[in-house]
Amino acid sequence: MVDVRLKGVIPALQSAFPKTFTGKVILGSLKEEQCPTTSPIIAIPVKSSAFFNTALLSLGLVSSKDQAFMQQVPDGIAIYDTGAYSLVPKPYFELVLNTITEIVKQDSGEDVYVKAKNDIWYIRQRGYDYFPRLAFALGEPTAHRTIYIPPSHYTQDCDGTWCALILQYYNFPEIILGRPFFTTYFSSFKGNKGGRRTVTLAPYAKKEA
Repeated sequence: MVDVRLKGVIPALQSAFPKTFTGKVILGSLKEEQCPTTSPIIAIPVKSSAFFNTALLSLGLVSSKDQAFMQQVPDGIAIYDTGAYSLVPKPYFELVLNTITEIVKQDSGEDVYVKAKNDIWYIRQRGYDYFPRLAFALGEPTAHRTIYIPPSHYTQDCDGTWCALILQYYNFPEIILGRPFFTTYFSSFKGNKGGRRTVTLAPYAKKEA
């Protein structure tokens, strides 16, 4: 077990995905009751003809008090992968973890830190109500929208002391939007005869109690 305060270096851990998750793939027309969603509905052009990816302008976090901490990503690309955790290049992964701990300390007064065990990253659960949302600005500079992922969708297996992060780092430049994204947003990937492809996103509607 390794306890780490990330301030400039991340141990050379290999990404591992010990858990899988299930969902639904709907082919053809969609009935609204199959996937209830809410506003806003976002449509973003796909950049590649071979992959489902979009431009990524910046990433960061938004505190529980709605203060944004964003970092530009030069030539950023977001790839959509239903079968993965979310993967972030090392420098941005370090930025995200450091900023989470700083935001929680600032807003709650609680000292929060992270640790790595068996290739999985964990974060102290104290101050959980003050955990920030992840934020990704998708699209081109002249037409972009920001999506938000709440802490309940980027953490799991909270035991009262620690929460596992559904985030990993790797050594490639692209951002992979995996499980945290797909459990927060309904996504529809479309192509037309002219070759233009888009991804349409909408937050899932909350289930009635």
